[in-house]
Amino acid sequence: MEDPKISNHRRQTQQAKRSQRMYGSQIERLKRDSKELKHYIQRVEQTGNKHLAYKLQKKHEYLSSRIEDIREELRSA
Repeated sequence: MEDPKISNHRRQTQQAKRSQRMYGSQIERLKRDSKELKHYIQRVEQTGNKHLAYKLQKKHEYLSSRIEDIREELRSA
């Protein structure tokens, strides 16, 4: 019979690898969305719609913070 500590460590390692794969695709999608949003903000600013540009900038800031949160989570795993 396997040592429970070793078994638990092995299970945690497997879970960490699965979460890295899951987050890997999510973080790539979020980075792509962030880049697209930044370009859209620039186009909106050129049209002079400052109110919409402000709202989109806040959304971009949230997206950037979420990307950073996921990166931190992956580093600590």
